[in-house]
Amino acid sequence: MTKEEDSKQRILTAALKEFSIYGLSGARMERIARTAKINKAMIFYYFSSKEKLYQLVVREVFEQVSPLIIGLISAHPTAEEFLERLPEFYVGVGSKNPEF
Repeated sequence: MTKEEDSKQRILTAALKEFSIYGLSGARMERIARTAKINKAMIFYYFSSKEKLYQLVVREVFEQVSPLIIGLISAHPTAEEFLERLPEFYVGVGSKNPEF
């Protein structure tokens, strides 16, 4: 992994935590930078705005969760079966990825 890739990944990891706690409006780029151990200006260099960083974080979360959702519905469960499995799915994803 290059230094740039490492920096971007640290920013994304810090941003996921920040957005999950504070949401888009309450998140602060200063906290993301501090958590990622990077200069705040570098966040804007890589992602150009807080909104674009948020969109990328949401997209990455969706890309990780969507195969699990597809797996849940690919067996063509009835509505009742789907609703019975949904809490198990939610708890499973949430326990492995509390930031989601």
